[in-house]
Amino acid sequence: MNRGYIKTMFALFILLLYARNRAFASESISDVGDSNTVSTQNIANLDENHENGDLLACTDYEEVNKASEIMDDVIDRLKYYGNYNSNYSCYYTIEERGFISFTDYGGIDVAKFYLKIRDPNKYDQIVKMLYEAKDSYGFGSNDNKAKIVREYYPNLTLIQKYSDTPFHKYSFGLFTIVEESNTTIFANTSININDETSANKKKGEKDVNLSNNHIDFDDVIRQIVLKNLFTNFFGFIITKKHDNVCITYVESNRDDKSYPEDSDKRKRRAQNMLNLMNTLLYDFKS
Repeated sequence: MNRGYIKTMFALFILLLYARNRAFASESISDVGDSNTVSTQNIANLDENHENGDLLACTDYEEVNKASEIMDDVIDRLKYYGNYNSNYSCYYTIEERGFISFTDYGGIDVAKFYLKIRDPNKYDQIVKMLYEAKDSYGFGSNDNKAKIVREYYPNLTLIQKYSDTPFHKYSFGLFTIVEESNTTIFANTSININDETSANKKKGEKDVNLSNNHIDFDDVIRQIVLKNLFTNFFGFIITKKHDNVCITYVESNRDDKSYPEDSDKRKRRAQNMLNLMNTLLYDFKS
């Protein structure tokens, strides 16, 4: 994802005027329509899916429909949190083109950044860059590169990552892309699993031993999807306007264990988001 490094990082500044922040934030995704959903974007049917190496085409209609339903909801959440302007805290800004914020919504810590790239002609390049880096999202993750293990539709897949950290061993996530007019949305929802917090144990059932070398991942994945056990979500909304490209990133991690309990998670997450914002500004500077 990093194709260039910035010699001098932009400083973080606390925004002085709350009203200014509300107005700034409200520009982010106000023109994204309700038709940006997985169900309206799927152009292939199950018979057109195929098996290719580790890519497993899913022919279980119940699982396919549930996966689509889950991601439609995630997209709605991304748009809602992207426009949510109450109880903001920890405001930071880069010049006048972007900000980072954290919002406590019903006990859920939602992180967000908003950024303007002042060149609408960079839209396609920005979409391509963020798509190519999709397996590194969820800032601060120590997971290995993602592997696609399920294909529901051409624009809806399930990915698996493996981590060597003591906090979790496997991560499963649904990933989708939806497009309409001048807007592209990347959405991901995930769950981290280890021997203590498996998909079954979360529901009080018999635990799945993921340390076994012969794991029935097909059954594990199906349980996760049908019971909607996903706990985290994140995504980008990229919109092309007449004089700029607006990028909104939203992240909600309910079971984030990427950092030790005594660390300043918000500060670390803010720094990781700032790094990506600066990379975008550097790579797509006018």
